[in-house]
Amino acid sequence: MIVRSYRIGAESGSALEICDDVLECRRQDRGSYWIDIHSYSPDDLESWLDSLTLSDQAMKSCLEAGQATRYLPLQDEMFFSFPVYPGSLETEPVYLSFLCMQNLVITLHDVPIETLDSAIDGLISSLPLFEPNTSALVCLLLLFESTESLKLSEALKEAVFELDDRMDDNPDGVEGDEILDQKRLLRSLDSVVAAQHWCFEFLGRLSRPFLDFEALTAQFQLAPSNTLAATQILDRVENTISDLQQRFNMTQQEKTNHRLAILTILSAIFMPLTLIAGIYGMNFDKMPELHFSYGYPAVLIIMGLIAIGMFLFFKTRGWLE
Repeated sequence: MIVRSYRIGAESGSALEICDDVLECRRQDRGSYWIDIHSYSPDDLESWLDSLTLSDQAMKSCLEAGQATRYLPLQDEMFFSFPVYPGSLETEPVYLSFLCMQNLVITLHDVPIETLDSAIDGLISSLPLFEPNTSALVCLLLLFESTESLKLSEALKEAVFELDDRMDDNPDGVEGDEILDQKRLLRSLDSVVAAQHWCFEFLGRLSRPFLDFEALTAQFQLAPSNTLAATQILDRVENTISDLQQRFNMTQQEKTNHRLAILTILSAIFMPLTLIAGIYGMNFDKMPELHFSYGYPAVLIIMGLIAIGMFLFFKTRGWLE
């Protein structure tokens, strides 16, 4: 289990500073703090949380973190969880959980999350907080995650539009698996963005002494606005992917129809030849044409002329194109 502890509103002037003894400092009522925990086992997490005075519901929610989107307002705590991407769009989404209480925020996640690492680096170096408290920190982290979802939506849109351009230039140059891969990414990202938007909408209506966005309304509203914009982008992407699938299926159907047409033409060419060969292959005793001196080459020539004539006929009519 990896535990990272920070003091919010450092005396050095940075928004965050590393604090090794958060729990003791909090007991002495010396500021606000953030504890980030990841790569933990349930037993290790339970042992660590025992040092805090949590309600049974809060403890249970923390131990079940990472299973579903949740929103649980309690008297002295606030727990919520929503899915995020730990890295690129190809990575599997994980749940980022928040436990908020007086002067303390705890974040829980199974694996490292790049956006959180970026936020920590920025806050320690030069990125300012709107206010030096836990509400401002949570607001900033939500903005980071919503912005990341918007960026991933834009990246998916660009990839799908590039696929659409390739389909326009060369329909045979796009494979069905490529469209299916983009469709899977769309479904995954859409579920993540929808869950985030639902959670942010609820948080926007929240009013708790230890987590209050009323003074941060202008900043916080950017989070649901980002997810709403991402949803609109994904709607366009979904329409484009549906169009790509339809065009791909039409292209494949045209190929199949063309192959069937070729086979039909070949059958039509060989049908009269088979008829002639069948006639001359009959075993009757009295067949005068079998005794012609040049009967065999003459029949071959006639069959060849018929085949060439039918081929030219189908070609001039455009059936072979």
